[in-house]
Amino acid sequence: VELLVRAAVLVLKNNSRAKFLFVGGGRELSSVKRLAAGLRVKESCVFTGPLPHEQAKVYLNKAGIGVIPRPDYPVNRIITTLKLYEYWASGTAVVSSRLEGITEIAQDREDVLFFNPGVAEDLAEKIELLIKDTALKIKLIENGLKKAVEFNWAEAASKITGHALNTVKKSPDFINRNLSK
Repeated sequence: VELLVRAAVLVLKNNSRAKFLFVGGGRELSSVKRLAAGLRVKESCVFTGPLPHEQAKVYLNKAGIGVIPRPDYPVNRIITTLKLYEYWASGTAVVSSRLEGITEIAQDREDVLFFNPGVAEDLAEKIELLIKDTALKIKLIENGLKKAVEFNWAEAASKITGHALNTVKKSPDFINRNLSK
């Protein structure tokens, strides 16, 4: 989430009216707020704290662009996130870290816009692209809605599990190496 705050600094240089919504809580919320204040973007950030589902949906509908800023850690490489499906189902254009688990189910510039994990400049560039390119944003939203309608838990679990097993097979010491982290 701190990456989004760092990207906000860059986006606001060209889009001073942009707002960044942080819905939910979490143990890092206070440090994210401090970072936003320290980088002088807190006035462009809305921190809601935890919300009931219905209220969260209202904020999601206002957002227009949803960001999945997962860092590139071994465990993040092989999993996906329900946030992707939530964004798709709500008609929100998605900008996500390019991680293997997510690329298994999403296609760049078709239903998601990928950025390089951990690179605030690339994330900012992708957010700005969607602010400027309405046709691309609409395409991502429409295709994301189709993916949400087609979503099948059993099929998704099978793909994710297969990908995880292939990753483990490629590197026999994968589990031992990553359990120690």
